[in-house]
Amino acid sequence: MTEINAVLEYLRDNPKAMNKEIADNLKIDYGNVKSYINRLKTGGYIEVQGQGITRTVTVLKEMSVREKPTSKNSYKKEIIETMIDKYMEDFKDSGTLNDRIEVGKVILRLLEKL
Repeated sequence: MTEINAVLEYLRDNPKAMNKEIADNLKIDYGNVKSYINRLKTGGYIEVQGQGITRTVTVLKEMSVREKPTSKNSYKKEIIETMIDKYMEDFKDSGTLNDRIEVGKVILRLLEKL
């Protein structure tokens, strides 16, 4: 069973489980768990309602053991969008104009890759 399949199975049995709990119980890297959940949402395998401790996950469909929920291109796009979100936070927190300009340049390069 792949890690992403294990995450899907865990969410089926524990719909209120948080990412850290999933990572700890399945012995999977926390970042991978977060990525798998995003891929499962994008692929239509799960629906997530709420955030944080109020989050509840509903499994919408099964995934075969070898099935991948998203294509390589959509996975790359998802990674770039996540990076943009993080850099936008940095942009907002930048103290100086020069810092904003540098972070803005990185954001523009990432946007070009979409």
